[in-house]
Amino acid sequence: MPRLVRRTLAAAALAFTLALPAGAQQVIHLQDAGNVAAFGYYVGPYHGLNLTVAPGGPLFNLFCVDFLHEVWIGQNWMAYITPLAWNLNGRTRGGNAGLTQYRKAAWLTTQFASAPASAWGNIHATIWQIMTPGAPGEPNPSSSYWMTQANAHYMDGGAAFYNRFRLVTPTNMGQSTSAQEFLTTATPTPEPPELILFGSGLAGMALLLARRRRRLVNG
Repeated sequence: MPRLVRRTLAAAALAFTLALPAGAQQVIHLQDAGNVAAFGYYVGPYHGLNLTVAPGGPLFNLFCVDFLHEVWIGQNWMAYITPLAWNLNGRTRGGNAGLTQYRKAAWLTTQFASAPASAWGNIHATIWQIMTPGAPGEPNPSSSYWMTQANAHYMDGGAAFYNRFRLVTPTNMGQSTSAQEFLTTATPTPEPPELILFGSGLAGMALLLARRRRRLVNG
């Protein structure tokens, strides 16, 4: 692939993709909690914004792994963004001792996309049971199916799978009033206008490159 094409496509991909930076403190905003409820709680992916990096969007998915704390729609809070492959001590609630639990929870978050919404309650209840088993008021899934699946498959993807995930942990995690901890893949949910603009941009770049080639051929 010509160098100019590679550079142009790389720049377009960078502009289109939101990557939550690792390590630094970020301001996170909860835009919504989805529209699927079970056991009296919202389940499945929530949607947030990183006000430090991209205050105007796009949205990215947040998966709650913390039953013992809460956030509300419209809330902003400071959070550490920690890759699941990093040392987790000091910047996450579970630390390195909770790495296996985080990885099982991460695998379960990937199941929301293919499972019917009717199964989301059981998936999310299983995530909470993995992270804080037996917490007061915590819902129990109707069966052990998802727990069995997580135990059997959470290592299937290896390191490459977990490198996609980030933990979003409130910086004041030691306080009882702190926000919840979340998992994310830091992949935004593109809105239709953004997709149109992105497609138009690629078409424009293709036309520009074609004209440039013709000039080179014609001298």
